[in-house]
Amino acid sequence: MSIWTIIAKVIGLIPSAVEAGAAIAKAFRGTPRIDPLDLTLWHTVTYGRGLMKCVTCQQWVQRQNELCPEEVRRRRS
Repeated sequence: MSIWTIIAKVIGLIPSAVEAGAAIAKAFRGTPRIDPLDLTLWHTVTYGRGLMKCVTCQQWVQRQNELCPEEVRRRRS
C-alpha cells in the first residue's frame, strides 16, 4: 500500500468522523427541561383596563402563573 493510498483513506475518514462527533455532541446536549413551576417561564403582565396582558406573547391572560408559550419557545431554541 502506498503512502498516497493511506493519506487518501485518512482524508476520506475525516468528514465522517466530524459528522459522527457532531451527532454525538447533539445527542448529549439534550433539550432543556420545561418546568411549569419555573417563574421565569410564566407570563410577564401589565395591567390596564382591569385586564392583564402578557408583554412577551402579547395575549390577554386570566392568570399570570401560567406558562407563556413564547417564553417556552425561546427556552427550547
